[in-house]
Amino acid sequence: MDTPARLADFEIIRRLGAGGMAEVFLAKRRGAEGTFKLLVVKRILPQHVESPRFRTMFAEEAQLATRLNHPNIVQVYDFQDYGDEGQLLSMEYVEGPDLRKLQRATKAQQTRIPPYVVAFIIGEVAKGLHYAHARKDERGAPLEIVHRDVSPQNILLSFEGAVKIADFGIATANVFREEPGVLMGKTSYMSPEQARAERVDRRTDIYSLGVVFHELLTGRPLHGAAEGQELLEVVRSGHVEPPSTFARGVPSELESIVMRSLSREPADRFQTARDMAGAITRALFAKQEVVDSHSLESVIEQLVGREHTSPGVEAPATVGSVSELPPASGSSLEQGSRLHADAPTGPGGPDPKRDLKNRVGREVRHVAIVTLRLHGGEDLAKA
Repeated sequence: MDTPARLADFEIIRRLGAGGMAEVFLAKRRGAEGTFKLLVVKRILPQHVESPRFRTMFAEEAQLATRLNHPNIVQVYDFQDYGDEGQLLSMEYVEGPDLRKLQRATKAQQTRIPPYVVAFIIGEVAKGLHYAHARKDERGAPLEIVHRDVSPQNILLSFEGAVKIADFGIATANVFREEPGVLMGKTSYMSPEQARAERVDRRTDIYSLGVVFHELLTGRPLHGAAEGQELLEVVRSGHVEPPSTFARGVPSELESIVMRSLSREPADRFQTARDMAGAITRALFAKQEVVDSHSLESVIEQLVGREHTSPGVEAPATVGSVSELPPASGSSLEQGSRLHADAPTGPGGPDPKRDLKNRVGREVRHVAIVTLRLHGGEDLAKA
């Protein structure tokens, strides 16, 4: 399919991809005095532009997305109808890989993302989801937004270690009509109730995020090689094996968070994404792990590099090779400490938890001392 040179007042740099309904482009919008802004432009695929159903879905996506303004959600700037050029949705350009690309890199390099960096990613997504779930309309009534497509492809990572949830294209809210009996989303990441085409609420997103959490910790799909109708039936059953069944070195406190989020019954899961994010924060604090955006930045650089990804834009002279960038604490994936998914972690084998803890221990001790002085030992133990 040919990439247009322009769409309305957007200069198209390249096509980023397409789904079943829409396609997205990296674009440049020029301003006065030679200024410009890189952004992403989304439009309905030309063959579907006359479809009332797709136009309604696209408009509903825009109505939801333009209400959301949070650091962990891709910012939508504008939605306009340009007549012959169609409706265009413009949004923030996140320069960096999506989580699926990071997964593929770990598989190719026979390694895994350090467990606590995984926890950081999941916690950031949970914060963005909670914000969306808790949004209210102009009258103060809950919108009851449900993303319904939380998956690695829709989790974007910037080269600076920011984490953002994207694509509310099939999200639902109480202001929109639902289509009973219609399956929406990627089967591998559906909750059991979603796979049964039942009415869903925010807890289905918590389940989907738990699937992503499980896969990042184990380096494998939650349901193995199952596909098609077999996969759908397995998802509907709600049967899930703990991450430690498939991978050694999974911290027990993280496994408990994963398994709670993957409870078959919604009532047994975290009831809000904020609760899930809070559990992750407490797990990191209890283990005295300093893991943040700098840790993720280092992991991204070591797994996929930091190539200049904006064609048509001159790279700054200060951009250097990955080897020139110092590793962030708590996230190194150096050759000597890479962990194959099946590598032994007992005596004689690498222990990822000890390896990570050694790299951040000195900084953590300073944090712990300050906390003790401010709050006392009993308060720290309760945190």
